[in-house]
Amino acid sequence: MYTQILKEILLTIDFENGRELEKKAYFSLMKVLSRHLSCLNALNKINNPIISSSLLYIHSCIRTESKTFLSCYIDLLTMSSRVENYLTERKSIGGPLANEWLEFESLYQSRLWHELTLRVQSFVLRDEVQQGDQLKNFYENFLSDFEHRINQLALVEIIIPISRTFKQVDEAIEFIRQIREKVKNNSLAILLCDITIGKAYLVTKNLIETKKIIEDLTPKFDELDHLTTVHSRFYDLASNYYRVMGDHSEYYQNALKYLGKL
Repeated sequence: MYTQILKEILLTIDFENGRELEKKAYFSLMKVLSRHLSCLNALNKINNPIISSSLLYIHSCIRTESKTFLSCYIDLLTMSSRVENYLTERKSIGGPLANEWLEFESLYQSRLWHELTLRVQSFVLRDEVQQGDQLKNFYENFLSDFEHRINQLALVEIIIPISRTFKQVDEAIEFIRQIREKVKNNSLAILLCDITIGKAYLVTKNLIETKKIIEDLTPKFDELDHLTTVHSRFYDLASNYYRVMGDHSEYYQNALKYLGKL
């Protein structure tokens, strides 16, 4: 019964990445909350930390009609189910990563997104998760639920080692393209996505597509009037491409630029 109530709540909204609810959807949702207030009170008796945290938000909405509280509640509720199941499964396995999953759970439930991002950045580089579909599952069942809260350039930095574990390069490229669409408001994040795709093409000897990306990115980097963390990645891609092509002049020029940006 409670699951159905919560589903009904979710079906009344038009919500995306923290955007405030439209007025019509907002009042529609308030009616649902009021109608099921007694059932929501019953939920308080369930010993579940995620439900308890959610109810704090929902009751605040009812008392204050606050869109901010309401948005936070919906965000938390829609994220919790899949993540909770995934973390529970991971914790039950134990092993060398047991403490990592406990830390992820604590930071996630506390909504400490910056601290969680830092932990994820180091986690995706660990040797224990580089085999099989571990990182792919990590993204699909955990990271994807709060990726919109992460600095977009930092998100791409996290995604790169995840993409390297994909069995098929085409699949990895498509994955990066999907992320590129999500970080389209950050120019450096877009550049880093394109560089990563270029490196994937180079690995598979698709030199035509690699060349297209380098030629497209070269003027963009020339136009930048300041040094960025992305510069060295581009010159590394370009120097390796020209080395493969046997263009020694371009190779040395880009190799020197790469060394100069480290």
